[in-house]
Amino acid sequence: MFYSSFRVNTSEDVLGVELAGALKNVLAIAAGVVEGLGLGHNTMSALVTQGLNEIRMLCETMGADVHTISGPAGAGDTMLTCFVNLSRNRKVGVRLGSGEKLTDILGSMKEVAEGVPTAGVVVRLARKYRVPAPVVTTVACILVSVISRLHRVDAQTAFWMQEERITPREAVLKLMTFPQIEEKEQERLAQKKRKAPEVTS
Repeated sequence: MFYSSFRVNTSEDVLGVELAGALKNVLAIAAGVVEGLGLGHNTMSALVTQGLNEIRMLCETMGADVHTISGPAGAGDTMLTCFVNLSRNRKVGVRLGSGEKLTDILGSMKEVAEGVPTAGVVVRLARKYRVPAPVVTTVACILVSVISRLHRVDAQTAFWMQEERITPREAVLKLMTFPQIEEKEQERLAQKKRKAPEVTS
């Protein structure tokens, strides 16, 4: 369905659309942090690209269609949310990167920044499905004090977030030196293959 200036795309992949729609809000906070720290467009592009790859891997592992994640509901919505100043979640990240406290930011907002409570869920899903997702899970470590109050997380996840607690600047610097996901994933698969028993005929 489309008109001269409006188009609607449909999809049967409900899981993929819902997951992408939720996870991109967490990534938008990370993008905003980069903006708030004044680290430039190259850093922003690298971080969002890595984060989108993490979203793809997690969604695909959970059963979503990879084409959904690369389409309007995935990459399209993610780019809009990460790069446009109207994004509520991006605004939270920008203010965090500028040095404001999360409680003050949320207290002054009339809108809801869904990425804040969702960040704790991302950690739980990434750990459950064993998907490496350093960008989107690091957001939870920045927001940990508020996440614990806004959204119920299991004790193990809460402990992990507290142990990994980090400032916005430390988080971005850590992520920029993190190995590419593909490299770590290949290493994990190679280790798994090495540990597998040999099949003899």
